[in-house]
Amino acid sequence: MSDDWRASNRVKQIQKSAIHEMTRLSKEVENVAFLSWAKPTSGTPEHINNAAISAVKNGLVGGYSQNSGLLELRKEIVKKLKRDNNINANVSQLLVTVGAIEGLSASVMALIDPGDEIILPSPTYSYSSGCYCFRKTCSCSFN
Repeated sequence: MSDDWRASNRVKQIQKSAIHEMTRLSKEVENVAFLSWAKPTSGTPEHINNAAISAVKNGLVGGYSQNSGLLELRKEIVKKLKRDNNINANVSQLLVTVGAIEGLSASVMALIDPGDEIILPSPTYSYSSGCYCFRKTCSCSFN
C-alpha cells in the first residue's frame, strides 16, 4: 500500500485507543510487564487445539459460516447462559461475532439512531465511547 492513501474524515476523527498507545509505548521499554490486553500466557487448552485440528481435517473450515454464527456454537451458548447465568435464551436471539468491537459496533448500528442519548457507566470498555461517537450518536453521559 502506498503512503499517500486517504482516510475518510469519519476515520480521522477516531481517537487512538489508550490500550493501543500503552502497547506501542511498552515496545520502547525493556523487560516491561505487558498488562494492556487480556492476553493469556498459558496457551490454548489441549482439547481446543484438538477440536480445531479435527475441524480442519474434517473439512469444517475454509469457508464462510452462517452470518449469525455456527448453529452448534449458538446451541452451546444457550446451554451455558442457562447453566451459569440463569438466562433463558434461544439460538435465534444470538449473534456470534469475532470479537467485542465487532459485536459492539453491530449492536450500536442496529439499535442507536443519530441524536439518541447514551448513558455509559464508568469505568467502561475503552472502545465504547469511540464506537458510539463514530456513528454520530454522541450525546454520551459518563458517570
